[in-house]
Amino acid sequence: MAGNPKDETNGKAQSTSRRTFMRLVGVGAAATAVGTASTGGAVGAEDTVDLGAEGLRNGDLIDPYLEEYFTDGNEVQIPAGEYDYTGDGLGGDKADCALVGSADGVTFNRPEDPEVEVRPTIMATDGTVRIENITIRGKRGEAQSRWRVGAEEGATMEVVNVNVPDGTIDGSDSTGLYAGTDHAGTLHCKACYFEQMGNVAMYVSDAYTGGDGQVVVEDCVFRNINSSMLRFAPTDSVVRGCYFEGTEEPPSDHTGGTTLRGIKVDDAGTGALIEDCDFYFTRGSNPIRLHYRGEDGSGTIRNVRIYNDGDSDAIQQDWDTEGSWAGEAIHLTGSGNLDVPEHFETVTGDGAEAPNTDYSVWTPVDGESSGGSETDAAPVDGSAPQASDLVIRASPDNPDTNCDVTFTATEEIQFGDEAEPGTDRITENDDGSYTATSVEMNPDAVDSYLVSGTITAFSVTEGYEVSVTRDGESVTLDDLVDDQDRGNGEDTGPASLPNRIEIDGTGDAEESAYYDFAVTGNLTLDEGRTVVGSGETLWLTGDISDGKVSGHVRNGVDAFFYSGTLKRIEIDGDSDVNVFHG
Repeated sequence: MAGNPKDETNGKAQSTSRRTFMRLVGVGAAATAVGTASTGGAVGAEDTVDLGAEGLRNGDLIDPYLEEYFTDGNEVQIPAGEYDYTGDGLGGDKADCALVGSADGVTFNRPEDPEVEVRPTIMATDGTVRIENITIRGKRGEAQSRWRVGAEEGATMEVVNVNVPDGTIDGSDSTGLYAGTDHAGTLHCKACYFEQMGNVAMYVSDAYTGGDGQVVVEDCVFRNINSSMLRFAPTDSVVRGCYFEGTEEPPSDHTGGTTLRGIKVDDAGTGALIEDCDFYFTRGSNPIRLHYRGEDGSGTIRNVRIYNDGDSDAIQQDWDTEGSWAGEAIHLTGSGNLDVPEHFETVTGDGAEAPNTDYSVWTPVDGESSGGSETDAAPVDGSAPQASDLVIRASPDNPDTNCDVTFTATEEIQFGDEAEPGTDRITENDDGSYTATSVEMNPDAVDSYLVSGTITAFSVTEGYEVSVTRDGESVTLDDLVDDQDRGNGEDTGPASLPNRIEIDGTGDAEESAYYDFAVTGNLTLDEGRTVVGSGETLWLTGDISDGKVSGHVRNGVDAFFYSGTLKRIEIDGDSDVNVFHG
């Protein structure tokens, strides 16, 4: 099942079949964001440089173009293609600039000799520096090739959709990204992919012993990395929405040894957070280890799903972490060692959720900068729709975790003064509409947006409440959602249920496919698209009103409208699953 999951998701619908778990964080990002590539000026770059217009062609050495143009104040756009590189021009001290590859695909090819060291150091000295949409091809050798990244105090370094799928040769000490002791600002790594490396993929713990800059690792994928996939420690740092897999032997390091470990917390930073992550280990060592060097540090591990077939603890503590590290909603499955610290709150047995194992190697994102603060609400010309101020307030009676608010508008959405661009998300959809997601709307939390056009969908995680004002006036959710522009003659669902899922079993007239899934919002049967096979009956179990359902389909299609996001889905049998985001 997990050894060969789907590795690419493109377009608005995605499919999978046969005993598959879908990692829906990656699916959602790919479904709504493919085709975007611009930072939108959010990093503060004053000028835009198109390297295609400057003469760069497919197959060229890109280094001299980077040396000339990837400088302070420039947003440098790379056209789709493959380019040779040695790292020259990529590194250096940078301020308020961006290097943005086309969402259609940009590849940097290393020198053919893996022993050629490629070792740029990229330091953000002021404002925000962003590197986005680049895949590095070619194995790294024994020489310590890596990208060293970081930011000075008050500055932000962003590494977004930078992918290393080829790994290293056997016996290599090369790593992926490294943040040294001089990192004192914010480092945000998002939607990156690492596989088959002989040493740590993301080594960001050393910052603790120096500048102790914050590190945010979000929606990244780590597969079969030797040593620890992520070394993590700095104060107030975050690992969120990431996937860690140990299913194959990784290359050895320079000592000849191999270890498969997910996260190692190996310094004593305080206030760390590891949440909404998935760990799938059929071999190797600990999915998470709280290392003895992290003694006196503190943090929280919550809402994680761990499958472990190995002999090592699922979460190992090398010191007594009670009172320092908390564990909440730790879901444990697998036939191996499921031990965690005794004071952690765990879910086991039938109630435990299995990890989501689907992933994407290439995940362009919306281009919003986590370091940006400008909203620029003014319309670009007199014909543009006037943006209205939308303020969302969480009820003080809400539970303290897991409340998300999602809404879609026909025109552009921008972050308002009280939004959190580093956590909340805005994506442009294939049809030109925009979707915003406020994450973790805990009690009394407030988020604000500037919204143009019509709001066509609004959903809140079930069991939570929010109040909304638009241009200072209170509005009900029913009044807020206007479905006058939905449909255009097509069979769409209610405005409050913008998404659709179809379990398609039309390819097999003999065998049934059994399915079980749950969503964070509301759910209802799409009667117009549900097709019952000849001689069959519609067979559903579960309380659909609670956002979950089980059923089977044979030579037919079961279709549903839903709001929110898919939390989990399991398919047993021969069928396709198509997910459409409204």
